[in-house]
Amino acid sequence: MRRLLIPTLLIFIGTGFAFTQKNLDSLYTIWEDKSKSDSIRANAFHDFIQGGYFYTQPDSAIFLTNQLIEFTKSTNYEIGLVDALNLAGYTHFRMGDYPKALESYRNGLKIAEKINDKVGTADLLLRTGFIYHDNEDIITALKYYERSLKIFEEIDDLEGVGSIYNEYGSIYRVIGEYDKSLEYYRKSVAINDQLNDEVGNSALYINIGHLYVDKEDFTKALDYFQKGLSIYEKTVDQLGIASGLAGIGDVYSEQGNDEKALEYYQRSLSISERINDTQGTAATLLSIAIIFEDKRAYQRAIEYCHRSFMLAQQIGDIGNQEASCDCLYSAFKALGKVKEALKYHELMLQYADSLQSEETAIRLQQMEFSKQVLADSLAQVEKDTQLKMNHQIEVQQKVANRNLAIGIGTFFLFLAGGFFSRWRYVKKSKAIIEKEKDRSENLLLNILPAEIAEELKEKGEAAARDFDLVSILFTDFKGFTKKSAELSAAELISE
Repeated sequence: MRRLLIPTLLIFIGTGFAFTQKNLDSLYTIWEDKSKSDSIRANAFHDFIQGGYFYTQPDSAIFLTNQLIEFTKSTNYEIGLVDALNLAGYTHFRMGDYPKALESYRNGLKIAEKINDKVGTADLLLRTGFIYHDNEDIITALKYYERSLKIFEEIDDLEGVGSIYNEYGSIYRVIGEYDKSLEYYRKSVAINDQLNDEVGNSALYINIGHLYVDKEDFTKALDYFQKGLSIYEKTVDQLGIASGLAGIGDVYSEQGNDEKALEYYQRSLSISERINDTQGTAATLLSIAIIFEDKRAYQRAIEYCHRSFMLAQQIGDIGNQEASCDCLYSAFKALGKVKEALKYHELMLQYADSLQSEETAIRLQQMEFSKQVLADSLAQVEKDTQLKMNHQIEVQQKVANRNLAIGIGTFFLFLAGGFFSRWRYVKKSKAIIEKEKDRSENLLLNILPAEIAEELKEKGEAAARDFDLVSILFTDFKGFTKKSAELSAAELISE
């Protein structure tokens, strides 16, 4: 029933829709047959929901899964309840509703750990990590991945191990470690090939496509996007199809083919909106907005940027919020709308500060991808058994004095690493402050004359001035004439 359902579903789809519908009908018949045991009915209904609605109608999947949750609760079928909560959480996650997804995962994890359901526990830990990973909390995500990987290795679950490798590949890709990223992606592909799970490779192909976009190898990127999209289309996975189309749009956008890029982005957006994929919708809206901004269609850019920003706020995607604010700031500035530009510029800086705090936390916790660490967290979770055995033999051969020397050396090494990390942090912080100061001054000079701007920075205010030759703007403020007659020039400007 559980994660083994997906390859089975591929067999159904590969032989035609009618056969798929026949099997789904059979599963629903078992669910309604009250002469069957509660566990058989619950498992059949779970497979019916996942096979018939999860990929194509997530709203319906949520509605039916809630029924399954109530049924498993009422019958005290705890393993079935774990699976139902897992399915509900993953459906919410794919729709971008992270709070509900996290709630379902946490509830399921409590039960899975209580009944020692290792498969359920590992799955829920992995998918909880997805949520933190998508929200750029890499530290927390890695903690869940490591706990999940430990169980997957313990129970010899290759599919689970491959899923973790996929996530590690994505982490390395984001920080520009492309060779290491590709290594993990290929490990995951090899595991799926070993399991004859071509469906599992679909997401990996999309991820590898993005990696080659980052490397500006657009031929390979397009090839992998099309491979992933082809599998998604066979399995009628709407969310996957949308991600594949968006990836192809990215390739054409990077190549400067805006018309082709917009075509694929719009197709992707249409699917994402139809299946309520909030995260996918927000990302694609932003991609479209950037194209319009490059084409100087600023009003269109503002429209799409704002829609993306609102959705990103809804799901708490900080990275998207920062990018959307940057887009809005640039578009409003280009239109000469200073007040609006300032508003989004300030918001952008706030989100950038938030992301910088997360980066600092990563560095302080000495993850490998900071490139200045002594403990490689990602390498540690690979659990190379042979190296561990060699290390244990070596430790046993060490005398007490040698161990003490190693301990002292390690202490000073970590202390030096701490001072070095702190120095780098202070240096980078100063650079960021200087950069933001320059950006703020440039923005101020775009709004005010240099002389006035300099006076504002030095005194916090600007004195009124007399000019022999001026341009006059005639406008009308209610009661202005009477009020201005009572005030001096300086008082009037202050008012």
